[in-house]
Amino acid sequence: MGKLSLLMLICIPLLTFGQNGNLPKVSTVKKAIPIYNLSNVEEKTTLTVSQLFDKVSYVKLETKEDNILGNVKWSIGVKYIVGYASKLGFYQFTSDGKYLRKLANYGKGPREVFYPSWTISKDESHIYIYDQLKPKNLLCINLISGLFEKDIPIPLEGFLKNIELINDSILICAPIPGEGKPASNYSLFWQSLSGKLIKNLPVKTKSKPVIPSENILYKVGDQLHYRPLNGDTIFQLTGYQLEPYIIIKSNDPLGDSDNKIGSSNIEVLIETPNCFLVNYSILKSREVIGPGTIADQSISKEYYIDKSKGKAYLISKYIDDYIGDQVLPYSLINQASPRAYISVEAAVLIRQAKKIESDLKIKIKDHDKIINLANGISEFDNPVLIVESLK
Repeated sequence: MGKLSLLMLICIPLLTFGQNGNLPKVSTVKKAIPIYNLSNVEEKTTLTVSQLFDKVSYVKLETKEDNILGNVKWSIGVKYIVGYASKLGFYQFTSDGKYLRKLANYGKGPREVFYPSWTISKDESHIYIYDQLKPKNLLCINLISGLFEKDIPIPLEGFLKNIELINDSILICAPIPGEGKPASNYSLFWQSLSGKLIKNLPVKTKSKPVIPSENILYKVGDQLHYRPLNGDTIFQLTGYQLEPYIIIKSNDPLGDSDNKIGSSNIEVLIETPNCFLVNYSILKSREVIGPGTIADQSISKEYYIDKSKGKAYLISKYIDDYIGDQVLPYSLINQASPRAYISVEAAVLIRQAKKIESDLKIKIKDHDKIINLANGISEFDNPVLIVESLK
């Protein structure tokens, strides 16, 4: 395995916010933070789902005529399961899968959602929804009654990528840089739930508009982490300041704004308190396949970074030792949810259960649970959620 640089002593600017709440003051501090250069990693490992998650439970979502769902992004709490179904709207279930109500319809009306990002309060009393068609306000729905409450003004305009609550009183927003949009001037801002601007963090570097990854702002437990667009440093948010937390880089140029052939990109897929899962891709070719449509051909590798050992590995194979599949469906794991989950379509689970029964070589942790669950559903039922806590 190539040499892995760890805990190097480097100088990093620490951003702290001045009393006026506008431009940050910059002080230079020496801070030892881990540096992982993926270009030097050669040692391989097999990754199992149980290395990432524990406390697994299986939630069968109640299926009714008016809530048959397909592609859904879920937020899973202790009291409620809330999900946005593409081109349908928001739906609410109890934590054990009982259907409660539809919260908001898909559409462009005042109480409808078209392209949402959202967050749920820690006590699960409210959901706050941002819609790109309504950039000046956040929709607020009471999860106990299911009723809309007063909209919350957004003090800075621009397309917001994701939003997070801190202590149910401060809202942090991560905007998408956009040419000609006010969001080009800042990367994060803090506002109150009444709509008052508290602090903002201006953009430090200029680049052409690029859609950032889902994980530009995300939680690990109760700690907020932030990765700037096209950056190799992940920051930890403490109060109103950013502190460098870890550097993940390669020898290739990262995030080339012109998307030139050979440019590379590092995306954090999952972070737990113990590890990172990272995708590293290199753009090999670009082809125009239609009006406004470009097909990118990339080669990619995925890495497992063990925080406790201070070591990175190239992932050679995945094993889902809960349902027996060989592929971990990253796109169905919601880092923003209080608990992580894998959403499995009913038809897929039934097919996998038959495979488990017929192939004695497949060893999984909850063999009987999967078989019994599959026997109690039809292929047209709503998805089954395999709910897991990040280790």
